[in-house]
Amino acid sequence: MLQHSESAGLSVIIPVKNGQHFIQSALDSILAQQWPVQEIVLVDDASSDDSRILAVEWANRHQAKLIIVPNDYPGPAGARNCGLQHASGAYIAFLDVDDLWPEDKLACQMRALWQQPQWDGVLGLVQVVAMAEASELSIKYQQMRDNLMHFQIGCGLFRRRLFDKVGLFAAHMQYGEDLDWFLRIMELDVPQVVLHDNPGVIYRLHGNNMTCQHHLAQEGMMQAIAASLRRRRKQGNPPPPLSSLLHVGFLPGGVS
Repeated sequence: MLQHSESAGLSVIIPVKNGQHFIQSALDSILAQQWPVQEIVLVDDASSDDSRILAVEWANRHQAKLIIVPNDYPGPAGARNCGLQHASGAYIAFLDVDDLWPEDKLACQMRALWQQPQWDGVLGLVQVVAMAEASELSIKYQQMRDNLMHFQIGCGLFRRRLFDKVGLFAAHMQYGEDLDWFLRIMELDVPQVVLHDNPGVIYRLHGNNMTCQHHLAQEGMMQAIAASLRRRRKQGNPPPPLSSLLHVGFLPGGVS
């Protein structure tokens, strides 16, 4: 049930740009969570469709606390930063408008953070679901129910204090901004985030996903890795092999 919870203080940030076909089902997946949400901050990135109208109708129907703000810094990174400025929760989660959450995502991850106060975040797996319009894509998986380890911001739940340590998302990056942010976490002296094998997000593959623009996605990934290597060299830290770069600084293990 979606309700105010002083003890949890959990804010969900949703960047939206022309997401009218997905917005209500994304909001429904928040409503279905087994852990209460204090507020939803919807950051509208100059949508020209009915995304805002549908979101307001949903909030009125469910009597949910929905805050809609315009994005002053266009792009996914700017939208998330804008959402952070307006969110009041001590715990922060992000959901892209075309994704969904498993019903136990917040409950599982919040329990983990409460049990381990030294952790600043929990990161789950990506469950890929192909929609009908994605049938002609070249992206293939052995089984569409397979879960993937991938640096997707919607997989996680984070304490707000982590952003004080790491900083905001790189607003100049249109692709790879979440990988860049995770790499900055890895560069900290003390591991801050735990990985676990529970699905943290349901990624709806529909053909218009930003990550389907492969050359731009790869360019963003290389930009993020190159920036991390430059920072490490500047700090006098020998850069690790690229094969291990995505494992440095994270705690292994599962979450019960």
